[in-house]
Amino acid sequence: MSIKFFKIRFNTDNPKDRTVMNILKKADKQNAFIKNAIIVYEEKQQNEQLIDNILTAVRSELSNIQLMQTSVPVLNDEITDENTAATSADIADAFLDSL
Repeated sequence: MSIKFFKIRFNTDNPKDRTVMNILKKADKQNAFIKNAIIVYEEKQQNEQLIDNILTAVRSELSNIQLMQTSVPVLNDEITDENTAATSADIADAFLDSL
């Protein structure tokens, strides 16, 4: 069995170092806590790299697509047929009354 030893130094004048020291003091098993923290950090880094790679690939593919321009017909604001307008208003009123 091969055991490696790492030494960590904390600067108590540094607020981040003090925070880490306080967290480690509260941990039941400090070695296991540090090992798990490192593994979680590495997995997070790998996930972020994977997300960046996916976004790059999607952006690259989307940049190659030519989008078709479509025109949307715009209705004339003027009412040309008063009977049609009145009928539409009656239908709208009937709908609102049914609520």
